[in-house]
Amino acid sequence: MFFKKLIEMLFPPKAPKQTSDAYDEANEKEILDFAQEMNEKVVAPKKMERPVSSIKLRSSDERYEYAQKLIKEATAHKKEDIHKSISLISEAIDVYPEGKIDFSYKLASYINLSGDKEEAYATFDRIFNDLSVADYSMYNMHVASTFDKLKSVYFTNKEYAEYLRCFCYWLYNYIVGIASHGIEDQLNNFLSSDDMLKYNAPKRNQSCFKKLGIENDMGTFNEKLVSYFKKINKQLIEYSKIAKKLEFVIIDGDINSSHYFNSLPKTKQELAHKFKARYDDFNGEDFSSFYKNEIEPLLLQRQQ
Repeated sequence: MFFKKLIEMLFPPKAPKQTSDAYDEANEKEILDFAQEMNEKVVAPKKMERPVSSIKLRSSDERYEYAQKLIKEATAHKKEDIHKSISLISEAIDVYPEGKIDFSYKLASYINLSGDKEEAYATFDRIFNDLSVADYSMYNMHVASTFDKLKSVYFTNKEYAEYLRCFCYWLYNYIVGIASHGIEDQLNNFLSSDDMLKYNAPKRNQSCFKKLGIENDMGTFNEKLVSYFKKINKQLIEYSKIAKKLEFVIIDGDINSSHYFNSLPKTKQELAHKFKARYDDFNGEDFSSFYKNEIEPLLLQRQQ
Protein backbone atom coordinates (compact mmCIF):
# COMPACT_ATOMS: atom_id res chain seq x y z
CA MET A 1 0.00 0.00 0.00
CA PHE A 2 2.84 2.39 0.80
CA PHE A 3 4.44 1.92 -2.64
CA LYS A 4 1.12 2.37 -4.39
CA LYS A 5 0.42 5.64 -2.58
CA LEU A 6 3.96 6.84 -3.21
CA ILE A 7 3.84 6.41 -6.98
CA GLU A 8 0.33 7.88 -7.10
CA MET A 9 1.79 10.99 -5.46
CA LEU A 10 4.79 11.09 -7.82
CA PHE A 11 3.03 10.31 -11.10
CA PRO A 12 -0.78 10.62 -10.99
CA PRO A 13 -2.36 8.48 -13.72
CA LYS A 14 -4.84 11.15 -14.66
CA ALA A 15 -4.14 14.42 -16.43
CA PRO A 16 -2.74 16.98 -13.97
CA LYS A 17 -5.08 19.70 -12.81
CA GLN A 18 -4.73 23.29 -13.90
CA THR A 19 -3.03 24.19 -10.62
CA SER A 20 -0.29 21.67 -11.41
CA ASP A 21 0.26 23.15 -14.87
CA ALA A 22 0.36 26.65 -13.40
CA TYR A 23 2.98 25.51 -10.94
CA ASP A 24 4.99 23.89 -13.76
CA GLU A 25 4.96 27.14 -15.74
CA ALA A 26 5.95 29.27 -12.74
CA ASN A 27 8.70 26.85 -11.79
CA GLU A 28 9.89 26.66 -15.39
CA LYS A 29 10.15 30.46 -15.61
CA GLU A 30 12.13 30.63 -12.38
CA ILE A 31 14.55 27.94 -13.56
CA LEU A 32 15.03 29.49 -17.01
CA ASP A 33 15.55 32.99 -15.54
CA PHE A 34 18.09 31.68 -13.11
CA ALA A 35 19.89 29.63 -15.76
CA GLN A 36 20.36 32.77 -17.86
CA GLU A 37 22.06 34.49 -14.92
CA MET A 38 24.63 31.72 -14.61
CA ASN A 39 27.05 32.53 -17.42
CA GLU A 40 30.30 31.56 -15.70
CA LYS A 41 31.76 28.17 -16.48
CA VAL A 42 31.65 25.69 -13.62
CA VAL A 43 34.90 24.83 -11.93
CA ALA A 44 35.36 21.87 -9.69
CA PRO A 45 34.36 23.23 -6.28
CA LYS A 46 36.48 22.38 -3.31
CA LYS A 47 34.78 20.09 -0.89
CA MET A 48 33.80 21.91 2.29
CA GLU A 49 35.91 21.07 5.28
CA ARG A 50 33.88 19.61 8.12
CA PRO A 51 35.08 17.78 11.19
CA VAL A 52 35.43 14.10 10.37
CA SER A 53 34.05 13.30 13.81
CA SER A 54 30.75 14.89 12.79
CA ILE A 55 29.93 12.02 10.44
CA LYS A 56 31.80 9.08 11.97
CA LEU A 57 30.08 6.37 13.94
CA ARG A 58 26.60 7.69 13.21
CA SER A 59 23.51 5.55 12.95
CA SER A 60 21.60 5.45 9.66
CA ASP A 61 18.97 7.82 11.07
CA GLU A 62 21.59 10.29 12.28
CA ARG A 63 23.42 10.24 8.95
CA TYR A 64 20.11 10.76 7.14
CA GLU A 65 19.25 13.79 9.30
CA TYR A 66 22.73 15.24 8.78
CA ALA A 67 22.49 14.73 5.00
CA GLN A 68 19.09 16.41 4.94
CA LYS A 69 20.57 19.45 6.69
CA LEU A 70 23.26 19.61 4.00
CA ILE A 71 20.60 19.42 1.27
CA LYS A 72 18.58 22.22 2.88
CA GLU A 73 21.72 24.31 3.14
CA ALA A 74 22.48 23.63 -0.52
CA THR A 75 19.00 24.80 -1.50
CA ALA A 76 19.40 27.98 0.54
CA HIS A 77 22.68 28.86 -1.24
CA LYS A 78 21.47 28.02 -4.77
CA LYS A 79 21.15 31.58 -6.06
CA GLU A 80 24.03 33.21 -4.24
CA ASP A 81 26.66 30.45 -4.59
CA ILE A 82 25.75 27.54 -6.84
CA HIS A 83 29.21 25.97 -6.49
CA LYS A 84 28.85 25.84 -2.72
CA SER A 85 25.48 24.16 -3.20
CA ILE A 86 27.06 21.55 -5.47
CA SER A 87 29.71 20.82 -2.82
CA LEU A 88 27.07 20.45 -0.12
CA ILE A 89 25.04 17.98 -2.18
CA SER A 90 28.16 15.95 -2.97
CA GLU A 91 28.93 15.85 0.72
CA ALA A 92 25.39 14.70 1.50
CA ILE A 93 25.90 11.78 -0.90
CA ASP A 94 29.13 10.84 0.93
CA VAL A 95 27.43 11.06 4.31
CA TYR A 96 24.31 9.12 3.31
CA PRO A 97 25.03 6.96 0.24
CA GLU A 98 21.66 5.24 0.71
CA GLY A 99 20.12 8.43 -0.67
CA LYS A 100 22.50 8.66 -3.62
CA ILE A 101 19.88 8.37 -6.35
CA ASP A 102 17.60 11.13 -5.03
CA PHE A 103 20.50 13.40 -4.07
CA SER A 104 22.12 12.87 -7.47
CA TYR A 105 19.00 14.18 -9.21
CA LYS A 106 19.43 17.45 -7.35
CA LEU A 107 23.17 17.43 -7.97
CA ALA A 108 22.67 17.07 -11.74
CA SER A 109 20.09 19.86 -11.76
CA TYR A 110 22.38 22.24 -9.89
CA ILE A 111 25.39 21.40 -12.05
CA ASN A 112 23.23 22.21 -15.06
CA LEU A 113 22.19 25.54 -13.55
CA SER A 114 25.87 26.35 -12.97
CA GLY A 115 26.40 26.26 -16.73
CA ASP A 116 28.05 22.86 -17.20
CA LYS A 117 25.30 20.95 -18.95
CA GLU A 118 27.64 18.24 -20.24
CA GLU A 119 28.64 17.33 -16.69
CA ALA A 120 24.96 17.39 -15.74
CA TYR A 121 24.19 14.86 -18.47
CA ALA A 122 27.20 12.79 -17.38
CA THR A 123 25.78 12.76 -13.85
CA PHE A 124 22.53 11.32 -15.20
CA ASP A 125 24.54 8.71 -17.13
CA ARG A 126 26.15 7.65 -13.86
CA ILE A 127 22.75 7.38 -12.21
CA PHE A 128 21.52 5.09 -14.99
CA ASN A 129 24.69 2.99 -14.73
CA ASP A 130 24.23 2.60 -10.98
CA LEU A 131 20.72 1.17 -11.37
CA SER A 132 20.61 -2.61 -11.18
CA VAL A 133 18.36 -4.54 -13.53
CA ALA A 134 18.40 -7.28 -10.88
CA ASP A 135 16.39 -4.99 -8.60
CA TYR A 136 13.09 -6.50 -9.71
CA SER A 137 10.94 -4.49 -7.33
CA MET A 138 12.22 -1.02 -8.20
CA TYR A 139 14.32 -1.03 -11.37
CA ASN A 140 11.68 0.22 -13.81
CA MET A 141 10.36 2.81 -11.36
CA HIS A 142 13.90 4.13 -10.78
CA VAL A 143 14.48 4.28 -14.55
CA ALA A 144 11.17 6.11 -15.01
CA SER A 145 12.02 8.60 -12.27
CA THR A 146 15.48 9.24 -13.76
CA PHE A 147 14.05 9.93 -17.21
CA ASP A 148 11.48 12.22 -15.60
CA LYS A 149 14.21 14.30 -13.92
CA LEU A 150 16.39 14.27 -17.04
CA LYS A 151 13.62 15.54 -19.29
CA SER A 152 13.16 18.56 -17.02
CA VAL A 153 16.84 19.42 -17.47
CA TYR A 154 16.50 19.07 -21.24
CA PHE A 155 13.51 21.39 -21.15
CA THR A 156 15.51 23.97 -19.21
CA ASN A 157 18.24 23.68 -21.86
CA LYS A 158 15.68 24.05 -24.68
CA GLU A 159 16.52 20.62 -26.10
CA TYR A 160 12.93 19.71 -26.86
CA ALA A 161 13.47 16.59 -28.98
CA GLU A 162 15.50 15.09 -26.15
CA TYR A 163 12.75 16.07 -23.73
CA LEU A 164 10.21 14.11 -25.79
CA ARG A 165 12.58 11.13 -26.01
CA CYS A 166 12.80 11.09 -22.23
CA PHE A 167 9.03 11.41 -21.98
CA CYS A 168 8.63 8.25 -24.09
CA TYR A 169 11.06 6.28 -21.95
CA TRP A 170 9.49 7.61 -18.75
CA LEU A 171 6.07 6.50 -19.97
CA TYR A 172 7.23 3.01 -20.93
CA ASN A 173 9.17 2.32 -17.74
CA TYR A 174 6.47 3.77 -15.53
CA ILE A 175 3.80 1.54 -17.09
CA VAL A 176 6.05 -1.53 -16.81
CA GLY A 177 6.85 -0.52 -13.23
CA ILE A 178 3.24 -0.39 -12.08
CA ALA A 179 2.55 -3.68 -13.87
CA SER A 180 5.46 -5.30 -12.01
CA HIS A 181 3.73 -4.44 -8.74
CA GLY A 182 0.33 -5.72 -9.79
CA ILE A 183 -1.29 -2.26 -9.60
CA GLU A 184 -4.02 -3.15 -12.06
CA ASP A 185 -6.24 -0.07 -11.68
CA GLN A 186 -3.49 2.34 -12.74
CA LEU A 187 -2.29 -0.02 -15.45
CA ASN A 188 -5.79 -0.23 -16.93
CA ASN A 189 -6.07 3.57 -16.88
CA PHE A 190 -2.97 3.84 -19.03
CA LEU A 191 -3.80 0.98 -21.37
CA SER A 192 -7.33 2.25 -22.02
CA SER A 193 -6.18 5.79 -22.73
CA ASP A 194 -6.18 7.24 -26.24
CA ASP A 195 -4.04 10.21 -25.18
CA MET A 196 -0.60 9.43 -23.79
CA LEU A 197 0.51 13.06 -23.89
CA LYS A 198 -1.97 14.00 -21.15
CA TYR A 199 0.29 12.37 -18.56
CA ASN A 200 3.10 14.10 -16.68
CA ALA A 201 2.97 17.85 -17.45
CA PRO A 202 0.73 17.83 -20.57
CA LYS A 203 1.14 21.54 -21.34
CA ARG A 204 4.89 21.19 -21.34
CA ASN A 205 4.63 18.10 -23.56
CA GLN A 206 2.52 20.00 -26.07
CA SER A 207 4.75 23.06 -25.99
CA CYS A 208 7.74 20.97 -27.09
CA PHE A 209 6.01 20.14 -30.37
CA LYS A 210 5.31 23.82 -30.96
CA LYS A 211 8.86 24.83 -30.16
CA LEU A 212 10.13 22.17 -32.58
CA GLY A 213 7.68 23.35 -35.23
CA ILE A 214 6.03 19.94 -35.49
CA GLU A 215 2.69 20.57 -33.76
CA ASN A 216 0.95 18.96 -36.75
CA ASP A 217 2.75 15.71 -35.95
CA MET A 218 1.64 15.60 -32.32
CA GLY A 219 -1.36 13.42 -33.18
CA THR A 220 0.81 10.94 -35.08
CA PHE A 221 3.29 10.83 -32.20
CA ASN A 222 0.48 10.02 -29.77
CA GLU A 223 -1.11 7.44 -32.08
CA LYS A 224 2.18 5.56 -32.39
CA LEU A 225 2.52 5.35 -28.62
CA VAL A 226 -1.09 4.25 -28.15
CA SER A 227 -0.63 1.62 -30.86
CA TYR A 228 2.54 0.27 -29.26
CA PHE A 229 0.90 -0.20 -25.87
CA LYS A 230 -2.08 -1.88 -27.49
CA LYS A 231 0.35 -4.32 -29.06
CA ILE A 232 1.77 -5.32 -25.66
CA ASN A 233 -1.51 -4.91 -23.78
CA LYS A 234 -2.05 -8.63 -23.09
CA GLN A 235 1.54 -9.17 -21.96
CA LEU A 236 1.34 -6.26 -19.52
CA ILE A 237 -1.96 -7.43 -18.04
CA GLU A 238 -0.63 -10.98 -17.66
CA TYR A 239 2.55 -9.61 -16.05
CA SER A 240 0.49 -7.55 -13.62
CA LYS A 241 -1.69 -10.52 -12.65
CA ILE A 242 1.38 -12.69 -12.04
CA ALA A 243 2.93 -9.99 -9.84
CA LYS A 244 -0.28 -9.66 -7.85
CA LYS A 245 -0.49 -13.43 -7.27
CA LEU A 246 3.14 -13.50 -6.18
CA GLU A 247 2.26 -11.02 -3.43
CA PHE A 248 5.68 -9.40 -3.78
CA VAL A 249 7.65 -12.47 -2.64
CA ILE A 250 10.27 -11.68 -5.29
CA ILE A 251 11.02 -8.33 -3.69
CA ASP A 252 12.76 -9.96 -0.74
CA GLY A 253 15.21 -12.16 -2.61
CA ASP A 254 17.22 -12.83 -5.75
CA ILE A 255 15.00 -14.69 -8.19
CA ASN A 256 18.16 -15.91 -9.97
CA SER A 257 19.36 -17.63 -6.80
CA SER A 258 18.49 -21.32 -6.75
CA HIS A 259 18.58 -21.27 -2.95
CA TYR A 260 16.07 -18.43 -2.80
CA PHE A 261 13.93 -19.87 -5.58
CA ASN A 262 13.76 -23.29 -3.89
CA SER A 263 12.71 -21.60 -0.66
CA LEU A 264 9.53 -20.33 -2.32
CA PRO A 265 6.31 -22.29 -1.89
CA LYS A 266 5.72 -24.64 -4.83
CA THR A 267 2.69 -22.59 -5.85
CA LYS A 268 4.93 -19.52 -6.24
CA GLN A 269 7.82 -21.11 -8.11
CA GLU A 270 6.05 -21.42 -11.47
CA LEU A 271 4.74 -17.87 -11.12
CA ALA A 272 8.24 -16.64 -10.32
CA HIS A 273 9.55 -18.26 -13.52
CA LYS A 274 6.83 -16.55 -15.56
CA PHE A 275 7.44 -13.22 -13.85
CA LYS A 276 11.18 -13.39 -14.57
CA ALA A 277 10.56 -14.24 -18.23
CA ARG A 278 8.20 -11.27 -18.65
CA TYR A 279 10.55 -9.00 -16.73
CA ASP A 280 13.42 -9.88 -19.04
CA ASP A 281 11.22 -9.30 -22.09
CA PHE A 282 10.10 -5.86 -20.94
CA ASN A 283 13.67 -4.85 -20.17
CA GLY A 284 14.98 -6.04 -23.53
CA GLU A 285 15.35 -4.08 -26.75
CA ASP A 286 11.78 -4.05 -28.04
CA PHE A 287 10.79 -0.56 -26.89
CA SER A 288 14.12 0.95 -27.93
CA SER A 289 13.67 -0.50 -31.41
CA PHE A 290 10.15 0.89 -31.58
CA TYR A 291 11.36 4.32 -30.51
CA LYS A 292 14.24 4.41 -33.01
CA ASN A 293 12.12 3.20 -35.93
CA GLU A 294 8.82 4.95 -35.27
CA ILE A 295 9.24 7.94 -32.96
CA GLU A 296 12.75 9.27 -33.49
CA PRO A 297 12.35 9.92 -37.25
CA LEU A 298 9.21 11.92 -36.47
CA LEU A 299 11.13 14.21 -34.10
CA LEU A 300 14.19 14.59 -36.31
CA GLN A 301 12.61 15.13 -39.72
CA ARG A 302 11.88 18.83 -39.12
CA GLN A 303 15.33 19.52 -37.68
CA GLN A 304 17.24 18.41 -40.76
